[in-house]
Amino acid sequence: MQVHTIAVIQEYKEKSRRRFLTIAIGICICAASFIADILLGPSRLTLSETFAAIFHRKAVPVTTAVIVWTLRFPAALMALGVGAALGLAGASIQTILDNPPASPYTLGISAGAGFGAAPAIVFGVIGFIGLAGPHIARILVGEDQRFFIPLSAVFGAAVLSAASVISKLVLHGAMLPIGIVTGLSGIGYCIPVSQYAE
Repeated sequence: MQVHTIAVIQEYKEKSRRRFLTIAIGICICAASFIADILLGPSRLTLSETFAAIFHRKAVPVTTAVIVWTLRFPAALMALGVGAALGLAGASIQTILDNPPASPYTLGISAGAGFGAAPAIVFGVIGFIGLAGPHIARILVGEDQRFFIPLSAVFGAAVLSAASVISKLVLHGAMLPIGIVTGLSGIGYCIPVSQYAE
């Protein structure tokens, strides 16, 4: 009996270690996407200009500092924050309703998140992030809420931040609205999810 108990404890510790590692990898993905979001944009700043604006703000022209600190940095930060909020909202709704295809739109929570984001940035149609983040988290860590909830926030942030980066890469010298990128991503994502729900 004691050997079986030790084996179960060892298996639990190993599973927990893998789940913590998954969260750490998700945070690294968020960090990489955040940095890429600050570095990219239609103003065509070089890598060295962008880093100089971040670390030596007074050593760069005022326009460069304004682009980085007033436009890019807040937008990149907002993408992470709103994505995390939608991921958390989606995970909570899915858990409460015991309905994996539920999203923050089910109870109007994304409207509140959008209202909070509106003064800084207009994100367009981003509701599917409340669906995508929790589904990615559920696939990776299962239903254990200690890992599922934080990972839903992490992957919600990563998905919206990645959408922001993609919106800057699609058209050279211009930015697509994030809502278009997330909408197109959502089409490819929601079809398999709807089949899963059936």
